[in-house]
Amino acid sequence: MASAAALSQDTAAASASLADARGLLPQLVTLARDPAAAQELGPLARRLAGRLGALQRVLEHAQAALDSPVTRASRRMRVLRVAYSGSMRVAALAGKPILVETNSRTAGFHHPGDQVTFRVLGPDGAPCTETPTLVVENQFGATAVDLSSVHQLADGTIALTMGDEAGGARVTVTACGRSSTRLLFNYGPKAVNGLPPGFPANLPTGTYALSYAASGVVSIPETPLATLPNLGIHAFARAVVTAFQQVAAAYASPECSITVRYSPFDGSSFTATFSVTCTVDGASASETLVFRVRRI
Repeated sequence: MASAAALSQDTAAASASLADARGLLPQLVTLARDPAAAQELGPLARRLAGRLGALQRVLEHAQAALDSPVTRASRRMRVLRVAYSGSMRVAALAGKPILVETNSRTAGFHHPGDQVTFRVLGPDGAPCTETPTLVVENQFGATAVDLSSVHQLADGTIALTMGDEAGGARVTVTACGRSSTRLLFNYGPKAVNGLPPGFPANLPTGTYALSYAASGVVSIPETPLATLPNLGIHAFARAVVTAFQQVAAAYASPECSITVRYSPFDGSSFTATFSVTCTVDGASASETLVFRVRRI
């Protein structure tokens, strides 16, 4: 959840999700140290407790990177990738995985157009020869995986191609009496000149007025937000995105997904459109926030 939110440039939601994950770790450590667990798992219980403790420090480091206003987006994704990879390694101690990416070094993080393959394993770790039930779902409103590319090869390997948008996808396989889900993350298009993907790079220096409007479940007429000087494009982009996120933070929830698209600068202004979709108990609602950045 944190990784998908960070890919959508929603650092507030990413930080909240990571805080939730950190809150689970002490409970898992307590369970691993429980005498009943020690009796059932033997030496594995102590190994799990130790690895979970180390993972706590990894997540603390990731949280600090997310919460720092000077951390670059690429740095946030790197620390989240390390955290997710560490989480998967700890989970593998508790039982043999059913779904394994053939290139384990990626830790599930990929770029648009990447070819991704998975092996399906049985309870003993050997290849599962059953035809699996396979479900691949894009999450958070982004085409992270090209769903038309998903297929099974003759050797039982599952193959797919990453899509062209930043976001996450859920891959679920049921076979050999087990079911397992893995997450894939798409970095999305590379930033141009260190700017957020799609952010206009041709902005002249000067002063800009920010405003926003909302439509959907709640309607908000165009409302002034801030006035910011553009003395340098990179610092200006960071300040503008921070202002956007302060408003979008009201929608920061595990039940809500946010995608962001920028329009070109037309000589006087450009817009950033935040599309928000929230799903609770199977019911969905959408909201669109349009931020206008106008040179004055």
